Amino acid sequence: MSEIFDYVVVGGGTSGLVVAARLTEDADTRVLVIEAGADKRSDPSLETPGLVAGAYADDRFIWPFQSTPQPELNGRHLRQDTGKVLGGSSLTNFMMAMFPSRTNLDTWSKMGNKGWGFDDLAPYFRKFATSHPPSQAIRETLGGLAYYQEDLKGDGPIQLSFDDKYSVMNEKWFKTFAELGLEMKTDPRTGRAVGAFQNSSTIESGSNTRSSAVTAYYSDEIAKRPNLKVLMETTVQKITTETRDGLVVATGVEVQDKDGKVTTIKANKEVVLAAGTIRTPQLLELSGIGDGDLLQSLGIDVLIDNPNIGEHMQDHLMTSQQFPVKKGYPAPWPAWEPVLPMYHSRTAAVS
Repeated sequence: MSEIFDYVVVGGGTSGLVVAARLTEDADTRVLVIEAGADKRSDPSLETPGLVAGAYADDRFIWPFQSTPQPELNGRHLRQDTGKVLGGSSLTNFMMAMFPSRTNLDTWSKMGNKGWGFDDLAPYFRKFATSHPPSQAIRETLGGLAYYQEDLKGDGPIQLSFDDKYSVMNEKWFKTFAELGLEMKTDPRTGRAVGAFQNSSTIESGSNTRSSAVTAYYSDEIAKRPNLKVLMETTVQKITTETRDGLVVATGVEVQDKDGKVTTIKANKEVVLAAGTIRTPQLLELSGIGDGDLLQSLGIDVLIDNPNIGEHMQDHLMTSQQFPVKKGYPAPWPAWEPVLPMYHSRTAAVS
């Protein structure tokens, strides 16, 4: 705790480990990553793709958040699980490798966010992952996958692959959409996708184990870097700050370890918040940055009054379908069905 760091990264998850790995490529830059969870990458519940549904709702691995009542859903609460392990939600998600649409990203750019258009970000889609092409047997089961472009392979540490557990149900899925005129014509990784397609998964080709931020960006080689330290099972309570020339400047973080001990850690250069969609704005609010009226009502001193922080979250819905099939058609995943009734995502996209 007494060591001096240039950067303190709050959250060792999907983005935090990437930031730390890239920063510590410079041997003169010292980085500390603080993660509330433990290193569970080898736990069978997380490593084994077929067990993903059970792990997704397991409080050993997640922050069990839930939404406020949603008026459009008759007042229901929805689960908002996020990963609480080293690797974050990349170690607890459903491993669906979905790429954004060109329209969405280009709209961001047109709204004034320079550098966030599809063509600006496309090189990074290739940099973060390596795509392994489907085998001929998989192509035949999945309608040929004629849209799949080999030249979009990429060369990054995350591994994307098609595994070998597809069935006749997957075959019928593609045939049905093709007969409706919705056969996929372009690779979804190009940002243009209208129709039905089978996405690849973040699964190591050959070993059939999960590929995640922790396996890719905190490998044994990266973990040995003397300028990188990862502090686990430690929760950041708030950002420490001071005011310089009228500006609020982050100087470090206040943390609590699993035994309840509270300590302050300083950052020479920057505090990087990578604690996820929910915990990141929460930490800002706990540190006095947010809606002034709300913070005052909770007894938090207001440093920066910004009513947008912690508000306006939008999340997509996920739906599943159940339907009867003719006798003689096997269940898609006979060995896994009691555990995972919807492992393979079959996707119909419009963009």
